[in-house]
Amino acid sequence: MFFKSLYIKINLTILIVFIVVISFFAASMQKRLEEDATNLTKNQAKYLTAMLKRNIMVDMLGFCERGVQNIVERTGEIPSVEVVRIFDNEGIIKYSVNPKEIGKSLRKLDAKASEVARESGEERYAPFEDEETVYRSFCIIEDIDNQKECQECHGTESEVIATINLCMTMEVAEQHIARNQKINLYNTIVTIVIVTLVLSILLSLLVNRPIKKLLKTMTDAEKGNLHARVKVTTSDELGILANQFNSMLTKLEKADKDIKKYHQEQMLRVDRLATVGEMAAGIAHEIKNPLAGLAGATQILSKEFPADDQRRGITEEMLKLINRLDKIIKDLLTFSRKTEPELIVSSINEEIEKVLFFVTKQAEKSNIVINKELNEEIPRILMDPDRIQQVFLNIVLNALQAMTHGGTLHISTNMEIVEVESDDILIPGVYVVSSFKDSGVGIPEDILQRIFKPLFTTKNQGTGLGLSISQKIIEEHRGKIIVESKEDIGTIFKVYLPKRYS
Repeated sequence: MFFKSLYIKINLTILIVFIVVISFFAASMQKRLEEDATNLTKNQAKYLTAMLKRNIMVDMLGFCERGVQNIVERTGEIPSVEVVRIFDNEGIIKYSVNPKEIGKSLRKLDAKASEVARESGEERYAPFEDEETVYRSFCIIEDIDNQKECQECHGTESEVIATINLCMTMEVAEQHIARNQKINLYNTIVTIVIVTLVLSILLSLLVNRPIKKLLKTMTDAEKGNLHARVKVTTSDELGILANQFNSMLTKLEKADKDIKKYHQEQMLRVDRLATVGEMAAGIAHEIKNPLAGLAGATQILSKEFPADDQRRGITEEMLKLINRLDKIIKDLLTFSRKTEPELIVSSINEEIEKVLFFVTKQAEKSNIVINKELNEEIPRILMDPDRIQQVFLNIVLNALQAMTHGGTLHISTNMEIVEVESDDILIPGVYVVSSFKDSGVGIPEDILQRIFKPLFTTKNQGTGLGLSISQKIIEEHRGKIIVESKEDIGTIFKVYLPKRYS
């Protein structure tokens, strides 16, 4: 949990990057200081060597050989100078700041100086670690050339008459470097701590706190408190995000109020519809028996009149009206009655064939061609055959009535796999799909949204319950009816029934 915090991650990243960068610059500065100290010591050694060489030549030209030792000793008194020697071509020390070295071999006395002396080049020098003082020392070797003035005493056999060996300690410079290194380390640590603290405080104030406020408000909203708001007053990206989130909560709050109001209205409407349904069912039940008696009496009365009697035509018209009322009452009772389908294993194709047996003659009279494309490989499924026939019959009759000037009704069956949940079919699974596509006048968009509402009809002789009852039957089978329609092109009804359900 600790390392999952964005605040901790940012702080750690900044700290690591800062330490790496500062360490790199500190190491570079340390290296530069060491190079500067070496160069400074080298320049000092070269200067002292040149000065010593010039003074020695002046004294030698004045035939003051004893003065050379004085010059060497005075040079050795200079701070940081450790070794001053003058040795001949054989490596024998002639003059030295340490008189005990005079007459001894440089090779035996100082291996490092001897090694440098054997090197060739214009400048011969070497910094090295002094085991006695721990600090580094810098040694330089400088030849005294056999110039024309010197040849009177030294002859012309050798180009070099002697060699100066001067060593300087770098103790003072390295102590200064070590002191600066400690100061730099201290300054680096203090800088890292101060910068990290400042950045941490800024991140906490500018990022961490606003994010925590935002998360708290989101948690409150998730729990249902849509009145919560993010209190972030900055004008940066987090402030813009907070304002947009507050705006979203305002819209959600308004939408929630609208949904609750709509739900309350729908519940009241459902209660009223339920009450009306119960009343309608009760009234229909009470009317059904007297209406049957009225129909019987009208039939008897109709038989009393001769065939050419005008009154017989009136009674026959009365019978038609009574039959229509009887159908409406039956549909009302069917719609209001809650019944479970009597399920058996049956074939959708067989139920469609039974429906077409009843409507073929009517289709032929209306100049309508019925095309079938029934998939013989679809499985038999659980269904209530009588009620499924009722659904198919209602859809087919509506299709025939929509094609007033003839047309084509294409009926097909197939299987379809629904893998994701959708608005049309809520449960993923395997479905047997029956499709009824007509070439009728189509259904306008505003009417298409209401065709499944009870008592809604556009027909003069319709009850407005056919599609409502059909939808109810299919939903009782855990299925769905989907309708697509375009004016002057036609309508397609698709009935989805699950392959199996429990």
